[in-house]
Amino acid sequence: FSTIISTNCTIEAITAINLRKNLEEKGYIVTGIASSGEQAFRKTEEEVPDLILMDIKLDGNIDGITTVKELRSKYDIPVVYLTAHGDELTFTKAKSTEPNGYLIKPIIQNELFSAIEIALNRHIIENQLRREQVLMNHIAATSPLPVLVYNWDGTIVYANMRAEELLGLEKKLITDKFYCTPEWKMLTMDGQEV
Repeated sequence: FSTIISTNCTIEAITAINLRKNLEEKGYIVTGIASSGEQAFRKTEEEVPDLILMDIKLDGNIDGITTVKELRSKYDIPVVYLTAHGDELTFTKAKSTEPNGYLIKPIIQNELFSAIEIALNRHIIENQLRREQVLMNHIAATSPLPVLVYNWDGTIVYANMRAEELLGLEKKLITDKFYCTPEWKMLTMDGQEV
């Protein structure tokens, strides 16, 4: 079961009610329908949903994109935009909020359900990856061995404290250099040049 808050402008109240009915028939729990950004904030605070369906055009002073930015700063909730605005400028603005989906009206029911399931699944995977990243960062930071991470072109993007000590440089002086920088004169354990 997923909890969903659907946010649509009042002109589309009938659409929102039909959407709620279809979602509930599919087994989702709809915690509320909001017609403005302010209402979406209140309803989200009352009961934090697992997913937000957000229209870009809302009643009131706050549009859907601004509402999502504010909600995302406080809550880790996946968002799927449902909008009639398919132009590039609107899409670019919406994309900056890192939504989990973007559907252009009229909404096709099967596409909506697919977008919801993908958004929820992606959110779970992203949370797992964040936890793994925190663990890996902790392991690298506390390792008694020097750890350097470099990208495909050889530019160092990370150095742990032990690497700073070994190289005699602060992290900011190590990163953005290349692993084969000659002045380091790095040697293997048997004295060979790296």
